[in-house]
Amino acid sequence: MREARPSSSAGREQQLEPQRCGPAPQQQQTQEATQRVSLHYGAAQLDAFLEAVYARRVRITPGSVGWLMEMGGYLECPLITSACCQYLRSALAPPSCVDVLLMAHQYHCGQLRRDALSFLCARLPSLLQSEWRPSLARLPRELLVELLGSEELVVES
Repeated sequence: MREARPSSSAGREQQLEPQRCGPAPQQQQTQEATQRVSLHYGAAQLDAFLEAVYARRVRITPGSVGWLMEMGGYLECPLITSACCQYLRSALAPPSCVDVLLMAHQYHCGQLRRDALSFLCARLPSLLQSEWRPSLARLPRELLVELLGSEELVVES
């Protein structure tokens, strides 16, 4: 998968508003019912995530946006997911638009998904004639049907 990149090549640091992560207090399990969970993240990733949560600062780069989105969703920290969505929105360009749409779809980011679909609808004819045409084949059937059925789709007659 090609990395989604923002307009500048460097990562971007964002200040985050204070927010509690994890399930609501009424959903928390008692200590006896707690289960051990294995995370497939490295120590550096977990450290960066915890710093983002506690210091309310996150540095998002093309190499970190995917695992930050995944970890933010898994650990129920919508502020991290939201910061990643903002980063991906800034990465909407012909080379990355399919990757952005796929990530938005995978991580249930509704507004980013709509923005990426609109971007694709407005540029589909030119994308079909460009070097990025093969990336469109990676879209699942559901997204292709939505894209081709959209009233925003610009078709030259």
